[in-house]
Amino acid sequence: MISRNINDEKAYLSATVFRAVADLWNLSGKMSIIPVSGQSMLPSIKPGDRLVVSHHIGRLHLGDVITFYDKHILVVHRIMRLKKQPGHMCVTTKGDNASIYDNPISSEDILGRVVAIQRKGITLSLDRLSMRIKGWLIATPSNVMMKFHVVIRATTRAMLRKIKRRISALLST
Repeated sequence: MISRNINDEKAYLSATVFRAVADLWNLSGKMSIIPVSGQSMLPSIKPGDRLVVSHHIGRLHLGDVITFYDKHILVVHRIMRLKKQPGHMCVTTKGDNASIYDNPISSEDILGRVVAIQRKGITLSLDRLSMRIKGWLIATPSNVMMKFHVVIRATTRAMLRKIKRRISALLST
């Protein structure tokens, strides 16, 4: 997680002010440089990195790294799922270093897409094909594992019900 900050102090903005700033960013179509202060995107994005964020989002892809606002904090996480809804896209994100998914957000709530990482004087473009593939590969196993987890959970529940029935049958005799 990151926060836009001045002198390394987190700037917590009211929702109204933040939305106004976000609207100005999006209308400008320009880029913003945002310093990273959290560890949720390790090892891809590290504290001290600076992110180049495009406010002209364009088409979203699985594995893209986006910025959005959550509880007065600017969050940077990877897109793990995209689901088309009437009039917008429902987006589920997760930090690379996190074990759980974020609550889904509307594509309208996205403030920008991270297009580059600046680290120790080097700029790494996330728009390069190799980086897009890397992002997709990071997102895809999580989706496969999530589906696998659902199957395992359903199988485990069925097995537990069967065991409970057998125990009940044994105890009642």
